Amino acid sequence: MEECVVVFQATNHQMYSCLIRMDRKLQIVIASWPDQSINHSNGVSSLATELVSHYQFHPKRLLLIEHNLNGKQSSISGPIYFLVTFHWNQFQAEKPIRHPLSLAEFTQIVLILSSHS
Repeated sequence: MEECVVVFQATNHQMYSCLIRMDRKLQIVIASWPDQSINHSNGVSSLATELVSHYQFHPKRLLLIEHNLNGKQSSISGPIYFLVTFHWNQFQAEKPIRHPLSLAEFTQIVLILSSHS
C-alpha cells in the first residue's frame, strides 16, 4: 500500500490534511485525520473528489474508510472505522454517509489487502 499526506481545499474553502494509505489496484483508501477537533463532513467529500481527480480512482469503485484516530467522535465502545459512501455528480463526491465498521470487518479488509500485496 502507498502512504502519503494529502493537503487539499474543501468546498467551504477550509484547508484539510489527512494521512492516506491506498491500494490503487483494489481502489481502497484508508484516511486518518490528524486534527480530530474539527468537523470533517465537508472535508471527506472533497477528499474523495481529490482521490478521483488526482489519483485516478473510479468514483463508483472507490472504497473510502475513515479511521478515527482517538475515538473522540464515537463512544468508548463505538466504532473507530467508518466506510464512507457518496452520491456522485459526475466526478464530484457529495452527501457522505458514514457506515460504522467493526474491528472484525476492518481486519478482514486489511487481510484482503495484505494478500494482494
